[in-house]
Amino acid sequence: MINSILHTKEEVVDWFKLAPDILSFDTETTSLSYIELELVGMSFCDGRRACYIDFYNMDQECRVWILNYISIIILELKLLIMHNAPFDLKVLHKIGIEPTPNIFCSMTAAHLLNETGPKSLKVLANIILGVDTTEIMTYAEAAEEGWCTDRFYQYATNDAIWAYQLYKVFEPQLRRQELTKLFYNEEMQFQFVLRDLEINGVLVDKKKLQEQIDEAEPIRSKLYRELYDLGNVPYGMQYEMFEEQPTLISKVNLNNAQQCAKVIQDLGFEIIETTEGGQPSANKYALARLAGEHSFIDTLAKYRQYDYLLNNFLTKTPGRLDPDGRLRSSVNNCVTVTGRLSYSAPNLQNMPRKGTSPLEFREVIIPAPGYILVVADYAGQELRVLAHVAQDKNMIDAFLKGKDLHLSTANNFYKLGIAEELLITTHPEYESTVKQFKKERTNAKIINFGIAYGKTAIGFAADFGVSRSEAESIVDAYFKGCPAVKQAIDNCSKTIKTRGYVVNLAGRRRRFDTHQRHTGRARRQGFNFLIQGASADMIKIAMARVRKKLLEHPEWDAKLVLTVHDEMVIEGKEEYQYQIGELVKYEMEHAMKLSVPLVADITYGYSYGQAK
Repeated sequence: MINSILHTKEEVVDWFKLAPDILSFDTETTSLSYIELELVGMSFCDGRRACYIDFYNMDQECRVWILNYISIIILELKLLIMHNAPFDLKVLHKIGIEPTPNIFCSMTAAHLLNETGPKSLKVLANIILGVDTTEIMTYAEAAEEGWCTDRFYQYATNDAIWAYQLYKVFEPQLRRQELTKLFYNEEMQFQFVLRDLEINGVLVDKKKLQEQIDEAEPIRSKLYRELYDLGNVPYGMQYEMFEEQPTLISKVNLNNAQQCAKVIQDLGFEIIETTEGGQPSANKYALARLAGEHSFIDTLAKYRQYDYLLNNFLTKTPGRLDPDGRLRSSVNNCVTVTGRLSYSAPNLQNMPRKGTSPLEFREVIIPAPGYILVVADYAGQELRVLAHVAQDKNMIDAFLKGKDLHLSTANNFYKLGIAEELLITTHPEYESTVKQFKKERTNAKIINFGIAYGKTAIGFAADFGVSRSEAESIVDAYFKGCPAVKQAIDNCSKTIKTRGYVVNLAGRRRRFDTHQRHTGRARRQGFNFLIQGASADMIKIAMARVRKKLLEHPEWDAKLVLTVHDEMVIEGKEEYQYQIGELVKYEMEHAMKLSVPLVADITYGYSYGQAK
C-alpha cells in the first residue's frame, strides 16, 4: 500500500482528489484526556492508499485551511471508518469538525461478532489480518523519538490501514449473522452518545465531596479497629498507619471473603456460600443471611460499605476532576457480554443506589448554576422484558391492567385469594391489601427480579435466609405458578445446546463454546442475557433518539451527562426542565415495541441524589 506524508495544502488536495467516498480515519494526539489533548496528526486510508497529515510543525494558517477542507470531506463521506470511534469523534469535536453520521467502528464490530474476544486494534491486526507482531508498535515506542519521524508516521498510517482492512473483513460477517440493523441503526448512532458522555462529564460539588470524605474516613478506621477485637483475630507482624500511629494489624484481610469466612466459622457460624473454586466465602450473601447473628458480622458489613465508598469513589474523585470541576469518566461500550456499558476512573455504574449506602455519593453530582438534572429511568424494565420474552399471560395481564406485578405473582404463587380488582394500583383498597400481604409480596418481588437477573439458588437462599435446598424448592414452586417463564428458560437452554448462541430482541448474540453449551451456567447466563441484553439495547436506542431530539432545541442547552443501567441523566436549563422531561419520557417509552407498555419515570433535582 502506498503511504504518503502530507505537509501542505496542495499535497492534501491532491491526495483527496482521488479518494473514494469510503475512508478509514484515525487521529494522533498529545493526550487521551479530552481537556488536555491537542491534535498531532490524522491518517486516512481508502483501501489502496494511505496518508498521514502532519499537523505538529504546521503553521497556523495552513493548519486552519486544511482542517476546514477536511471538515467538508468528512461530512460528505458515504462512510467513515474508525477503530474506537468515540475517541476520534471527541478529537474531531474539539477541533470543531462534525463528521458524517454514517460511521463504522471496527472495535464495535469486533465486539458484536465475538463478545468475549479481543477488541484492541493491534491484537486484531495480528489475529484477524495476520500482521506480524514485529510490525506492531505501541504509541510509546512509536513516539519515542518524536512525532515527526518515519517510525511514527508508519505507526499512524497503520492504524488507518488496519481499520479499513478490518472493515472489509467484518462488514460481510455482520451481514451473514444478521447484525447489520443492530450495528448501524443502534450501535453506530450510540457512538455519538458515548462521545457526548465523555465530553460532557458530570459536575461535582467539591465541598460536599470533601464533607463525605471527612465523615467516612474516621468511621472506617474506627470500624477497622473494632473488627479485630470482635473477631478475636490474632495479630501478625505487619504494620499499618492509622491516624499517623503505627498499629499492629491482623493477618486477616477484611476485604478477603475467604479469610473472613474462616473468622466467622471460628465464631461458630456456618458459611454455606462459596467462591467459584468451592471455598467458603463471607460474601455479601453470607453477611446478609447472617445479619444480626454477631457484632463482627454486622460490623464487617458496615465496614465494607464505607471502605467500598472511599476506595472506589470518594478518595479517587478529587484527583480526577478537570479544571472546570467536572468528572469525565471513561465510558466503555465493548466490555460486557450483555451490551451494557461500563464506566472506569471511576466506575459510576457501580455507585450505590439511594438508601443502600451510609453516605449518598450521588449527592455530589450536581448541575451548573441555572441548570437542573433531569433523571429518567424505566419502571420495572427487566420484568417487562421478561414478560414479553416468556409471553407469560399473568405477567402480561398485570402490566396491561395496571396491576401490582409482585402482588399478583404472590397471589398466584401463595394462593392468597386476593380479588383481581384489589391488585390494581389505583384501587382504593390496594394500599391496605399490600400491607396485609407485605411478606408474600416481598418474597414474590425477590423471585421476580432474581429470575430476571439469572440468580441461582445460592442467591435466593441468602435473600430468604434459608438453606440452598429450601431455596430450590421455592424456585420450583414459583415455576409451577409461572410455567411460561420456566418454558422460556428451557427453550433458551435448548437453543444454546443446538446453535451455540441465543439472540435477544435487538438482534445481539450471546455465544457459548462447545464446552459451555450443556452447563447450568450457560443456561443461566443465556436467559439472563435475553433479559439484560434487551434492557441494555433499549436504553441505548432511547439515548440515541433523545440526543438527536435535544439537538433540535438549542435553546434548552440540554445534554446527556450520565447513564446508570436503566436510566439516563440530562443536564439542561432549569426553565425548560418539563419540556426536556416530556421529550425523554416519550422516546424512552417508544424505544422498543413489547407485549406490555414501557413506562419511564422522570424526576428533577439540583443533585443526582435529590432527583433519585
